Order: sequence, then structure tokens, then C-alpha cells
Amino acid sequence: MNRYARLAAQLFDTPLLIHPDKAQILGDVLAARIVGLSPDEASAVAGVMSPEAALSPDQRKRFGTRVTMDGIAIIPVDGTLVKRSLGMRAYSGMRAYEDIQESVIDAATDPYVRGILLDIDSPGGEVSGLPDLGDALAEAAQLKPMWAAANDNAYSAAYWIAATAERIYVTRTSGIGSVGVIMVHWEMSKGIEESGYKVRVFRFGDHKAEVNHMEPLTEHAIAAVQEEIDRLGEMFLGHVAKHRGMSPDAVRATEAGTYHGPGGIKVGFADAMGTVDDAHAALVAHLNDRSMSPLRGTAALQPSPEEESMGDKKTPEVSAEEQDQPAKTETAPEPAAAAAPTAPQKDTQVVDINQATAAARLEERGYQKAVRQMCALAGKPERADAFIDAGTSVDAVSQALIDARVEEDQAGEIAGQHEGHVGGGDRPPVDMAAVQADAFGSFRKVAQ
Repeated sequence: MNRYARLAAQLFDTPLLIHPDKAQILGDVLAARIVGLSPDEASAVAGVMSPEAALSPDQRKRFGTRVTMDGIAIIPVDGTLVKRSLGMRAYSGMRAYEDIQESVIDAATDPYVRGILLDIDSPGGEVSGLPDLGDALAEAAQLKPMWAAANDNAYSAAYWIAATAERIYVTRTSGIGSVGVIMVHWEMSKGIEESGYKVRVFRFGDHKAEVNHMEPLTEHAIAAVQEEIDRLGEMFLGHVAKHRGMSPDAVRATEAGTYHGPGGIKVGFADAMGTVDDAHAALVAHLNDRSMSPLRGTAALQPSPEEESMGDKKTPEVSAEEQDQPAKTETAPEPAAAAAPTAPQKDTQVVDINQATAAARLEERGYQKAVRQMCALAGKPERADAFIDAGTSVDAVSQALIDARVEEDQAGEIAGQHEGHVGGGDRPPVDMAAVQADAFGSFRKVAQ
């Protein structure tokens, strides 16, 4: 099976959150590539430019995160979205969920980043891995303000990602929405029959591989597929309703429709008109003045009064007058301060708990990533799971890997002496201090 056939397995007979037009183009191109046509020949068959040819030089440079001078991490969410790109990023313009998640977590835990802006231009993509990415984005949004801009399209899976943002910008030509699920089944049974071949499928269990390209779908298979499509669709609209402050019925009423510019704002899928630059400027202004009016009606997404007064700083600035306040309070407490209402305190506590939970989860993600990186760089990736399951500290992991390398070097030296070659071979030493510094950079930012 070539790499295009592997990608076809991600496209056909699996639920997708993708704009139907893009699904058709991908299907045509991949079908032609599977039978051995070149990229240009496959594109000619599909009647479109090849994905690589369709990318401008500027678009090819947009794959990485950039942090502006005013502390905004602009993270691109572009191309067809998949859980893993299988090394196809350069050709197909795919973006992996794991890459997006890593970029967002790095930004959320970077002390120099004040806010996050998702620069989205995607028709959507794969379901697998998307809900987990959405959870990670929601956790990151508890730590840093996260906005999104449709530049130009945020359809299906891309809109799932956009919906987790606190505020969504659209341009006059932006397309957003398509809150629905699609699955493409490519049946070849008639073509196989006409070619003179006969295919017989042997199975244990009536429902084993009942959805395949070589047999007509049974009624049970059709019903089972539709049931799963409906389940995922309800999950999608529930996610949008929760994060956009809309009712599930209002989202369902869109019937997976797409909206452009002001239409997206009218239906409730976006908040304001503007480009990525407009969204960037507005986010900076918001960070500089946290007392601005609420962005929309979802109270859980609004900063607490304490956060508004603190702005972006972990510790609020104290004026000269405020510095004198404790002394005044000790000598003559004011009645208003003693009779503070309890309700705001409860609300503030809930927000603090949410932020602490999000921070803890991000720290755990950073810890696991760091352990796996260290083990991989030390040439022992198989030891990562055991370290993680045992909760081994980062320093202990480093020491264990160093000890293991020392033992191996000593064994190699002894073996080399027996063979008449003192030194045990020419394997270069591993600088574990450098490995640790590189692998644990993001984790230590979280831990601090």
C-alpha cells in the first residue's frame, strides 16, 4: 500500500468534518494517485490544480507560529486537518491536530505570550483526534485569551476549532460554519464485475468489514453508518452550542449550512467583521484594557472582576495610595470591606478552580511530552511509558537515562578490550544535560 492509499483510508468510509466540495476534490485526486498517476496527471483528471501548485510561496511559509512584539502568538490552522499528516504536509497542505495542540500549549505556557490568535483557513478534515484537540484548546483558553480569525474559511472541523475561541472575526468574504458530518463510500463492486473479476469476502462475524469497497452495502451497514454520523453530528453541534452560547436547536437549525461575512455574525457563528490584522489589533487593545464590555453572553468565558483589575500581570501593580491602604485598614476598618457579599467570592473561586485544573492538565501534557522526547533523544523511546506510568520526576528520568548510558558505555568498553579495541567502539557520547534542557523547555515553563 503506497502513502496515497494510506491517505485514502483516512478519506473514504470514515466520518469527516469537511466541506463537501473539498471532499470531492481530495477524493478525485487521491483516486487517480492510487492507480499511479503523477500529481499533475491526477489533478488533470480531477480538473483542479495540484495541492502543491495551488499553494503560493507566502502560503508555504505560513506553517509556523509567530509571536508578535506585543506578545500575541499567531497560530496558523490551515489546509486539510488530520490527526496525523503521515509525512504528507509538503505535498497536500495538511495540518495535523497534534501540531496545532503543541503550538497552542506552548503559547499558553509561554510567559512572553499575552494572548493567542488562531489564523484559520481550512475546509475542515478528520474527526479522529478533533474532540481531544478541542478540550486542549479550551484548557489553554482558561490561561490566555484566545481569539480566532477566519482567513478566509473556517468550515466543519476548522469551525470546531474556531468555536473554542473567545471571539471570532470574519472578513467580508470569509466562509464559516458547515456544522455537520459527511462520509464518502467508494463502491467498486460493479466495476470489478465488469472487469471480469469476482471477489468473495470470507468473514467471522456478520458485521466484520461490512463497509468495504468490494461489496454493496447491506441495510444493516447503512443504518450503522448513519447512526454513527448522527452521534458525531450531535457531538459537534453540542460543542458549538456550548462555546458560542447558543441553544442546540439554533445550531441544528443551520442544517450544516455555510455563511459568509455578515451572515456568519447574524446566525451567531462569529462576533465581528475584520481581517487577521484587525483581530490582532483588537486583541492587543483588549489585553491593554480588560475593563471592556463582555464579548458575548457566555459568562464562563468572561474574565472575573479580579482578572479585569489585574490585566495580564500575575501580580497586580500596587499604587502608592494602595500601599497605604493596609495600614488604614488595621487602624480603622471600613464597614463596607467587612460586609463583602459572598456571591462574587463563589464566582471567583469557580474561575480559579477552572484555571488551576486547566493549568494542571497542561502541565501533565507537557510532562509526558518532555519524558517522551528525552527517552527518544537518548535512544530509549520504549522506556517512556514506564516512566510516565510510575510518575517519575523529570530529574529522576534524566538520571536514569544517564545511568543506563554509563552502564552501556562500560559494557561496550569491556567488550572492546576483549576484542583488542579499548573504548568499546566509536559511538559518540550523549550530552544528557543538553538533551534535558532541550526536551524539558516547555515543561519547565508550565511547572513555573
